[in-house]
Amino acid sequence: DFFIVRKRYGYLCCEEKCMIIIEEQLIDLIKKRPGIIEISGLPDSGVTSGGIKLIQKLIAEEDMCAGAMFSSTNYPNMEYLTRLIPSHLTDKFIVLSYEPSKTDIFIPTIEKFSSNISYWLIDDFYHFLLYRNYTFIRDFLKGLELLSRSYGITIFIVNQYRYIVPSSDYEFVGNTPTKSLY
Repeated sequence: DFFIVRKRYGYLCCEEKCMIIIEEQLIDLIKKRPGIIEISGLPDSGVTSGGIKLIQKLIAEEDMCAGAMFSSTNYPNMEYLTRLIPSHLTDKFIVLSYEPSKTDIFIPTIEKFSSNISYWLIDDFYHFLLYRNYTFIRDFLKGLELLSRSYGITIFIVNQYRYIVPSSDYEFVGNTPTKSLY
């Protein structure tokens, strides 16, 4: 199953009084039902920060660890992203960088650490799937789903929305003006 977690407020910051609202019902649901969870929003809207804060809340109260994989193209933001993790949780949160062209590292890495890490965040999900064929995307998601079920872990994928501009060649099914990129 896929869940979509939507950001409730437009303003995000990395200070102590952050405007990211995470309801306890969401935390309870994630803990009860591990799986693949999509966190998506428009580019530069703070969904990565929201994902880190969500995982931070999940691991803060329990003896669990988390991992986050960030694209090397996001490297300038790496310092900012690691500052989102409070100092008392840094020993429970690993941060990895990946090359978007090397997609074969995701599943083996998650599997290798699955006994120690309960929550994974894959940032820039759209980036490494860009221009990939349907079979690759399907097999990749099946692999993540299998890992989630086999090890009882939760995998968050950070995706982007895009505005839909209907034309004579393309019309998106649905009433929303946005859709997930993948």
